[in-house]
Amino acid sequence: MDNVTNSNAYLEGLGLGANPKAEKPASKSDEFLTLMLAQIQNQDPLKPMDNGEFLTQLAQIETAGGIADLQQSTNDVVNALQSSQALQASSMVGRSVVVPSDVSNLSNGRLGGSVAVVDAADRVEVKIYSESGSLVKTIDLGALPKGIADFSWDGKDENGNSLPDGQYEMKSTAWYSSGVTEALPTMANARVESVTIGGGSQGIALNLDGLGSWRMADVLQIHQ
Repeated sequence: MDNVTNSNAYLEGLGLGANPKAEKPASKSDEFLTLMLAQIQNQDPLKPMDNGEFLTQLAQIETAGGIADLQQSTNDVVNALQSSQALQASSMVGRSVVVPSDVSNLSNGRLGGSVAVVDAADRVEVKIYSESGSLVKTIDLGALPKGIADFSWDGKDENGNSLPDGQYEMKSTAWYSSGVTEALPTMANARVESVTIGGGSQGIALNLDGLGSWRMADVLQIHQ
């Protein structure tokens, strides 16, 4: 299992290391920053806080205090946000996540996916295609209620032959009592292999087994 190093040097690089400063009288911005950092540490990684709102409030508080103090406070907030997000992302290494994709990766005889059933259906079917576009497997999920339905494939074709690991396309169809058929959105289940911490606007990316790099914001669900 890949790991993200959690060392003092790493934390300092993210702005979490010890950095003693000379004491100074507490200001409104200091009190605001303390409150904001507490909220950052307790936020849901899949529902991050509205950073813009906090930065706007901070700017209003600091206007009378000088541009230099404002810049320092803003930098502290940005560093704290990046550090919090990096630590949250690192905790996902080795876990499985669900992302919106009609392509999933077969690894060690297993491919995991999900179907978004938009309305209760009489029958839902998933077809698996090879990279060359050949239909290799049809999975009948039966009648399903509205919601997210998980499925897995053992990597064997209709004749029971084991197919090679790699990427396979998934296409889902629903049949309704009205006689209407409808294509359904599919999602891929993949393991987080590592985390890439980019600078500036690049942000943090999750590197998924067989599916490449994805933004944290694209993750729909996290499994153990």
